[in-house]
Amino acid sequence: MIGTIRTLSTAGEHVSARTLRDDTLTEVIGLGDAELTTRVIVAYDTHGLWPPHPYGDTPEKIVEQIDQTLHRLPPHHRELRCRLLASLVIELEQSDDPRADPASLEAVTIARRLDDPALLATALNARFRQSYWTSALAERERIATELLSLGRNHRLIAVEATGRQALIRCACGRGRFTAADEHATEIERLATTYDLPAAAAAAAWYRGLHHVVGGRFADAEHAYQRAAELTSQAGMADFEQGVFPIETLSIALWTDKLADLVPACQDAYNRWPTPGTEALALTLAAAGRFDEAQVVASRRPPIPRDIRFTVVMALRGLVGLALNDHDRITEAYQALRPLDDEIAGGDTGGYAVLLPIAQLLGDLAVRRGEPQTANTHYLKARVVAERANVPQWTAAARDALARTITRSKPHRAW
Repeated sequence: MIGTIRTLSTAGEHVSARTLRDDTLTEVIGLGDAELTTRVIVAYDTHGLWPPHPYGDTPEKIVEQIDQTLHRLPPHHRELRCRLLASLVIELEQSDDPRADPASLEAVTIARRLDDPALLATALNARFRQSYWTSALAERERIATELLSLGRNHRLIAVEATGRQALIRCACGRGRFTAADEHATEIERLATTYDLPAAAAAAAWYRGLHHVVGGRFADAEHAYQRAAELTSQAGMADFEQGVFPIETLSIALWTDKLADLVPACQDAYNRWPTPGTEALALTLAAAGRFDEAQVVASRRPPIPRDIRFTVVMALRGLVGLALNDHDRITEAYQALRPLDDEIAGGDTGGYAVLLPIAQLLGDLAVRRGEPQTANTHYLKARVVAERANVPQWTAAARDALARTITRSKPHRAW
């Protein structure tokens, strides 16, 4: 069974691999053999960066089984402990669980000591996922670069593809879309040559984002449709069905058609309350239904610092501006200010791209009555926009800068 789980996992049949892994665990967990239990758990090895569960889900049962097995595993099984720690981190990817951060760091430390490139790649993959909660884009850039180096230097094709997926996320987070294009092209080549369906799907999601920033919105919709199809074909249909439809909201924001998404965002609100609150309130406000938007926005649930953090927090800031909600304005400003060199949604690698965070910070600062501070943010937004080579962003930064400079000029008293 262990070999079959590993084969299915490697082939990209993630749903089948997880189902077989969980069924096998049910049979072996009562035997009290920690080594055998560990080998069953780690047989499911995700080389890529796809979340193992639908958005917002954390499988408490498997998490507790891994945690208990970690305590029972004999200390001399260092490699197995490393893989088990990585498995724990990946299962906790969508949870702010305090066990995940130290587990990811310990896994990387063990792998480096054992000097095993493939094992180190597994540990770094887990650390990359966890770093959204506890670290910054700079650490993810270092991890992604090391993953690519491991893959290329040791001919670990799946690791190289993962490293390039990670680098796409990082490049998009900085607005370096030319670099992201190059990595996407290489991923497509690897996926075709070595039959890597999950990698092909990841590149397809990026192509949708690429069309959005290029202003080719019909092409973006087709690309996202194709990405969803490839995701399903790669054996991750449950994931595709469980994703908050942020790419649709992103396109609507760019095309000024947010009002058309009220029904879709109502459904999203029912399924995913935290991002759904901001999405529904924003689309209702865009439709002129401000009283309804205010009712929805009366909830302000905490926003998880996961891969979607910059997207949802940016939406919270936009809702604050639309409804003149000063609590939202203050929260978004304080949360996003350290990320002023990034693109909201960029580091999802494909699902969404909204705007330079500095542009939103400028708008929030204006509403806070701080025009000179806003000038600084708009200057930064112009730098980011020019780096990204997105004319729409550059024009928006320049126009906003012109307005705030005029507003902040001192009046002559003579």
